[in-house]
Amino acid sequence: MTKQTTKTKTWRSALVELGLAISTVAVALLIGTTVSADGPSWGPQDRPTFTMQNPAPRAVWNSIIDQTILPPVANGDERNFIWVREFGVGEFQNTLAIQGGRQYEVMMYFHNNAADNLNREDPRNAIMFRARTRVILPDTLEAQEVGIIRAYLMADNADTVWDEVWIISNEAVEIAFVPGSARLFNNSNRMHDGSGRVLPSSLFSASGTLIGWHDLDGVLPGCTYYSGWIRFVFNTVAIEEYKPIPPQPPEEPGDGPEELPETGPVEVVGVMVGTTLLVIAVVYYVRSRRSIDQTV
Repeated sequence: MTKQTTKTKTWRSALVELGLAISTVAVALLIGTTVSADGPSWGPQDRPTFTMQNPAPRAVWNSIIDQTILPPVANGDERNFIWVREFGVGEFQNTLAIQGGRQYEVMMYFHNNAADNLNREDPRNAIMFRARTRVILPDTLEAQEVGIIRAYLMADNADTVWDEVWIISNEAVEIAFVPGSARLFNNSNRMHDGSGRVLPSSLFSASGTLIGWHDLDGVLPGCTYYSGWIRFVFNTVAIEEYKPIPPQPPEEPGDGPEELPETGPVEVVGVMVGTTLLVIAVVYYVRSRRSIDQTV
C-alpha cells in the first residue's frame, strides 16, 4: 500500500512539474521581463562578481560566485540567494510544485562582500548602513499559475539586489505567512541552536525590515563571518471550486388569504366599460318593457 501511494505521488508531481514548464513559457510571453522563460531570475544581471580570494573593495550585496556554505542548488553563486522547499523535506529548490494543506519554508542568504580588513580601514564604505530586506509573497494562486516569491537586499550605501523562486500548484490555493516564523540567524544570533532572532511582519512591506549583525539596526560589516540567513514559513489552503446553489422546490400553498388579481390600467378600463354596457342594457330593457305595456 505504501509503495502504491508513493508511486501515485510521483506521477502527480511529474504532471505538476510539466505544468510548471508549460506555464512559465506562457507567463514569460505575457509579462515579458518580469518572468524569464529560463526559470527564476536574479538581478541586476550586469553587476560585477567577486570570489572568496578576491572580495569586493566596498559594500556589495551577494555577488561572490564561489561561496562554499550555500545549498547545492545555488552552485556557490550568491546571486542565487533565496530557495524554497516543503517544510523539513528534502533539499531547497529554485522551483517547487506545491499543494493545498501543506507547509513550506523559504530560506534566504545575505552577505556583505566587502573584505574583512576594510571594516577597520574604510568603515564608511565597507560597513553597510540601514541594511534591510524585503520579501514579496503572493496571497493566492490559481491552478497551474506560476507564483513568484521575490526577495530584495537593500542598504543606504550599497546597490539593491534581488532574487526569486517560483512555486506552482495543481489546484487553486491561498498562501498565508505563519506569524512569528520569520527569523534571522547568524554567528551572533544563535544560528547553531536554531532559535535565531524574530523578524517583524514589515519583512513583507514595501519598505522592508532592518537586519544586521548583532542587532536589527541595519549595521552589517563585510566578510562571510558576518553573513546570515533568514527563514520563514507559509501555509497553503486549497480554495474549493465554486458550487452552484441547487434549485429550491416550490413552496407549498399556505392557509393565508388568496392573492388579489392585478388591477393595472388595462384591467380598470375593462371593468368600467363592462359596467357601462350593463347599465345601458338595463335601461333599454326597462324602457322597452314600458312601451310594450302601454301598447297592450
